Parts: sequence; C-alpha cells; structure tokens
Amino acid sequence: CWTVELEERALVDHIVLQEDIRFGEHIREFKIYLPAYGSKSKPIVIHKGEAVGHKAICQIPPLAVKTMYIEVEKADGDVTMRDIELHGTKLNY
Repeated sequence: CWTVELEERALVDHIVLQEDIRFGEHIREFKIYLPAYGSKSKPIVIHKGEAVGHKAICQIPPLAVKTMYIEVEKADGDVTMRDIELHGTKLNY
C-alpha cells in the first residue's frame, strides 16, 4: 500500500500511476481510496483498476484530498512503483 500525503487539502480529478517497468509489469488489480472519517467508517474506494504498466491515468470526480492510498489487490510478482502523481485543475504534485 502506498500513501500520498499532501501538505494541505487540494482538488484532485485524476491520478497517474506508473510502475517501474525495468522490473516488469506486475500489477493486475488495484484500488485507490480515501481514509475513513470517524471510528466506525470504512475507507472510501474512489477508483478500481487493472494493469498499470508504463502508465495508468485514473479519472475521478473532483475531490478535495489531503491523504490518498493506493493498494495493489492482485500482482504476479513484486511491484515497484516509479511514480504516483495527483492532478487537478490547479494542481500538479
């Protein structure tokens, strides 16, 4: 699981994931979610995807985000991420 933590909340409308393909393309299923708010709440899944490979561009509805998690649910080997980027209208991290 990878965690993306911003200094302050920002409007995000897509996430770019990249595996380091020098080590192979191993991700078969992944999900992106936001943390739960409140002790009885469950994390909010905002995107489910399949292979990442060189680059997966995941569009989501615009959300104000401070923390986001990327979790690989299925892989056929050890996963090495090259980059995780959050983008929005006035955002580029």
